[in-house]
Amino acid sequence: MKKRFDSILLSKIPINLYYFQNFLVDEHLMRIEIKRLRALLNSKSDNVMNLETRRLQLQTVNKNKNSFRVISSYLSRLLKNVVVK
Repeated sequence: MKKRFDSILLSKIPINLYYFQNFLVDEHLMRIEIKRLRALLNSKSDNVMNLETRRLQLQTVNKNKNSFRVISSYLSRLLKNVVVK
């Protein structure tokens, strides 16, 4: 009885080893895919951060331009008033 049981277990070892090896290969492939996706995500997030920084810089420049326009129009009005008087 014991001999028959051992032979049954031994006959199943290659099949189990095959599945285990496939599992390890699949796991390794998933890890590689995760690394690739993580690098892609980091690249895209860096791109978003650069665009956000650029947007903030453009907003600052736009505010400065608006301030310059207000000051310029104020000075123009003052100059007109001085010339008229």
